[in-house]
Amino acid sequence: MNDNDTGALHAFLAGHGTDPNGRTIEDVIALTDAEIAANGDFDAWAFPLLAPCPLDDRAPFLDENAAIAIRADEVARDNHARVAARMRSFYRDNDHWLTEEHYEHVRIRRIIGSISLLESSDAGWAFHRFVLARTVTSGNPVGSDALIEWNQAHRITAFGPAPKPSILRGGVISAFRRIVGAAA
Repeated sequence: MNDNDTGALHAFLAGHGTDPNGRTIEDVIALTDAEIAANGDFDAWAFPLLAPCPLDDRAPFLDENAAIAIRADEVARDNHARVAARMRSFYRDNDHWLTEEHYEHVRIRRIIGSISLLESSDAGWAFHRFVLARTVTSGNPVGSDALIEWNQAHRITAFGPAPKPSILRGGVISAFRRIVGAAA
């Protein structure tokens, strides 16, 4: 991504720009659940990372300076938190992603990583705990590959290593059960 595109990404998150489809951050936040489920073309704009998207070589990504600038921009950070809250309600209100393998699992990894990068490690872990809780309360249908990838998503930040939870020791779900006190 070139400097102009990085600036466009920052402008989008700050509420001054649009994605390639002409949507503002407000438009993305206002998407219906059906529109979110049917479209993955906003993910890289709403939840940018420091690396290119392996599924879309045209998707924007951040360099470290742009990530720092967005993190320092209160409006962009607040908008990022708002779109993350929208996705939290999407995953709370829909069960289609609670399967062994699903494209939403890649989106969840992106969201966790972007939150950790642009908001805080704590906020990234909070979203992570939320999707794990949904998985546990739904009978653990999500495959272990996705669970491990969600855990690894925290390690892509430019602001130092994320805390290393004991989640991988003894399995992701069993550790989460211990954390939240869910029945085994």
